[in-house]
Parts: sequence; structure tokens; C-alpha cells
Amino acid sequence: MIDGRLPFRCQQRRAKDTRKGLNETGYVEGKNVAVEYNWLEGHYDRLPALLTDLIDRRVAVLTTPGSTPGAIAAKAATSTIRSF
Repeated sequence: MIDGRLPFRCQQRRAKDTRKGLNETGYVEGKNVAVEYNWLEGHYDRLPALLTDLIDRRVAVLTTPGSTPGAIAAKAATSTIRSF
């Protein structure tokens, strides 16, 4: 999960909501799915290196909730990894 500029409290709530949604669909973090959280804190210059690292590690899905620049960058960086 890549989040661009939300305050920490909002980021934590979004992470909690993500875990809840995963649990509701049968995925349990640490058991059958791994979730990595990356907070950019408005430093979009970090995106290229972060995306390169994630692509090189062959992650299955990228999510960029509330981050239009993150979503655009993720879609531009790869066509083989699903981006939300």
C-alpha cells in the first residue's frame, strides 16, 4: 500500500480498513497474505525508487488509496502488476 500525503492518523485508519477488507474476503495478514505499508508523506520524489523495488520483488498487487500521483505512477511503471 502506498499512501501519498495523508496525516498519520488517517493512514492508520486506512491500514485498519484495508486489513478488515482483506479479512472479510478470507485473507489474513501474516497468514496467507503479506501487506507492506509505505507512507510517502508528500515526498513523491520517492515514488520511482519505491515502485522499482516493489516491481523487482514481483509483488502481486499495488494499492494507492487516496494518492492520484501514486496510482498514475504505478500504472505507468508496470502493466503486469494490478494497481488499485
